[in-house]
Amino acid sequence: MLKNAKKLLCFVICAAMGICLLNNLPSSATSISDFDEQIEELEQQKAENEQQIANLQETLNEQANNINAQETYQATLIDKITLQEENLALTKDMIEALDERIAALEADIASLESDIAGKEAEVAADLEEFKLRLRAMYLTGNDSLASVLSGSTDFYDILAKTELVSRLIQYDQELFDRLNEEIASLNDSKEELETSKQLLENDRTSLEVTKTEYETALSDLEDDYAQTDYVINMLEMQQQEYENQLADAQAQQESYDAEIERVTLEKQAAIRAEEERRRQEAAASGSQYQASYTYTGEAFLWPAGNFVYISSGYGARWGSTHRAIDIAGAGIHYQPAYAAADGMVITASATCSHDGPGFCGCGMTYGNYVTIDHGADSTGTSYATRYAHLAELAVSEGQIVSRGDIIGYIGSTGNSTGYHLHFEVIKDGARVNPMDYFNRT
Repeated sequence: MLKNAKKLLCFVICAAMGICLLNNLPSSATSISDFDEQIEELEQQKAENEQQIANLQETLNEQANNINAQETYQATLIDKITLQEENLALTKDMIEALDERIAALEADIASLESDIAGKEAEVAADLEEFKLRLRAMYLTGNDSLASVLSGSTDFYDILAKTELVSRLIQYDQELFDRLNEEIASLNDSKEELETSKQLLENDRTSLEVTKTEYETALSDLEDDYAQTDYVINMLEMQQQEYENQLADAQAQQESYDAEIERVTLEKQAAIRAEEERRRQEAAASGSQYQASYTYTGEAFLWPAGNFVYISSGYGARWGSTHRAIDIAGAGIHYQPAYAAADGMVITASATCSHDGPGFCGCGMTYGNYVTIDHGADSTGTSYATRYAHLAELAVSEGQIVSRGDIIGYIGSTGNSTGYHLHFEVIKDGARVNPMDYFNRT
């Protein structure tokens, strides 16, 4: 009989220890609830916009083949584009909210799971004591206890036996209550864990779907932009200007580019040298030098806010090479241009007052422009960004800026055929494709 009782006691311990142990974190639950409310509001607003976009598209379909309605068609198209841009911004906000909620859920689960080892040890210790007390009671000759043990299917069945519960309460009320509460808490925690894991899986799926929706919406927006008179006229004028002045413009621009790159490299070298001097001074005094900014490899912030249409990409263009991207769109004139990352303004040129389509040559054809040094990465490679054809600057040379700060307002100064932001990424003095440094979602 003693042998059977020991087996049952082992069963009791194994069954209890096999229950998943996890507690709720009320503080995190509140933040996750906030994310739920935020995402729901964004989805509702996005759905309303989508209905308006669908209505506008019906109108466009009716006007498409009506020559007399072309002016109305263009106005309707711009209305649709405005809503598409708003929805892109909403979708981006949803992606950010989902990213944050996923991070919160992962942090909650990791924190809860880190508590398991300690709590399992507590439960194991209580169960061990409980086992010893049951064994002691059995050895004193309690036949009724052996009968209950042999007739019980699991730990809960044992607890349900009124006579045994009564005797346990008499023997050690505190131990019994503690075990009873722990088992109930473990069941609740197990359900909470499964819910959290399911939420996490759902969020990850939603994130991928939302990213796909963003890319589709962006493609649709670019297709619609290509149909606007604004973009068509700008591209035609730009091509004509380049063809008219191709030979002279290319030679002149190459000279300007070389000079700007030389100045940029010199200023970056001076900054790196000053940083090294301060680092050595700090080391000599036993302190640690902390740079005001450094390039971490993080994706750059989109510099034109919700304006995402690229009227001219990086690469070959009409017999020359366009080493930048041009971000355009109806209504972009005098909208803010934002710093793509933390850094220092190393060039702030505001010499052009010709804010409108045309080739005035001001600012070495850039018009009003800003160049920001973003520091060097772990390999010593320096990075900078340039924002050209600005209507007005909002920063000055030597100023430290943070990611997202307004550095100027988008215009059409210098050699420019329409209002747009000319944006460059400069790696060790060489202009590279900016799209390699963005995550537009």
